[in-house]
Amino acid sequence: MSERPEGHSPLGASGAYQWMACPASVPLSAGCVDEESEFAVEGTAAHAVADVCLVSNTDAWEQMDSVAGPAVYGVDIDPEMVDAVQVYLDRIRLEYPDRNQGNSWVERSFYCPQFHELFYGTADFVYWDQLNRELHVWDYKHGAGVVVDVEHNVQTMYYGCGALEDLGLWAEVDHVILHIAQPRGFHHDGEIREWTISTEDLRDWLHEDLIPAMDVAQGASIEQTKSGTHCRFCTVRSYACPQIMSDMKELEEIMARLNKEGGAGKLKGSEVGHFMDLFQVAKIVNKAAEKTAYARAMNGKNTPGYKLVKARANRTWKLPKKTARLAKEKFGSERFVPRKLRSPNQMEELQGGKKFAARHGYKPDVGYTLVPNSDGRAAVTRKGAKDQFSPVKKKGKK
Repeated sequence: MSERPEGHSPLGASGAYQWMACPASVPLSAGCVDEESEFAVEGTAAHAVADVCLVSNTDAWEQMDSVAGPAVYGVDIDPEMVDAVQVYLDRIRLEYPDRNQGNSWVERSFYCPQFHELFYGTADFVYWDQLNRELHVWDYKHGAGVVVDVEHNVQTMYYGCGALEDLGLWAEVDHVILHIAQPRGFHHDGEIREWTISTEDLRDWLHEDLIPAMDVAQGASIEQTKSGTHCRFCTVRSYACPQIMSDMKELEEIMARLNKEGGAGKLKGSEVGHFMDLFQVAKIVNKAAEKTAYARAMNGKNTPGYKLVKARANRTWKLPKKTARLAKEKFGSERFVPRKLRSPNQMEELQGGKKFAARHGYKPDVGYTLVPNSDGRAAVTRKGAKDQFSPVKKKGKK
């Protein structure tokens, strides 16, 4: 087998959501420097902690005082990171007590030039259930800002294809179960989500969608652009992306029209949707501008109308261990808040918790929210207010 190229593939799994939607983002981003955000650095550090713990069979808190600590990649291993990583570790250990017997792999790398010369990457955790003919592929997400759906998630599907090919398991696996662990991001399906796809369907997606998309992106021209939510991951968002520039011009024209015709109520249904799409792109561009303004402020250069201030923070104890001892002497048992019942998602972490949560837990009706069609939730059909009630017949009339 050919030696895997160094670094990240320009057509790798983590960027598939972007370049599959916008092929031109590949040639446009060539040479663009996107400084790694503090959130990305934290994510890299959290992955490093998780990897060490899975390999050494230790808990995340133990890495706070490790030889490599207290910082990994320049980021402190703080309690918040430790708690998040531990959720991932606990679920892996609960689901696969027989792991580490030649049937699981931490940070499993793959390189499949037979599919495409740029088809390579690394899956966070892979487990082969030979008895049930299943392959489990896990992806840990440390971020909280962008909540990730697991159903038809192209990144984990890409990892699944790579793992099956690299391990030679296409004929030995009937179903691939994709998992996303995102402890710090709120999702209606919980902090750990899974989705099952048959090996046959995954193979069809590989050859009918993924590989053709890689071919298109590799040879794309800068005219093959498309804007959308994927723009938030693109390095060109901070540069002169022709599609974003066109979108902002169109948004300006629509705003002028709304001002002339009397507001958004004058737009047709399709126009309202398009206007909302354009505004989402504008928010992404504004986020890039905020990042630029923040970086300048940190270097002593102010942006007119904005200022750098201390971020708000909740109080915490200066010396936790000493404070705990002093609080015990002064307040006794009153120093503790009452223990709270675990949530259904937290209860699932216990032995037999899944069945218990399924029987006793439920999702309350909290109303409706409007989301893009790309959201994984099923659409709800709302009838008009008049259709919500049965007609009432007055007495004496038929």
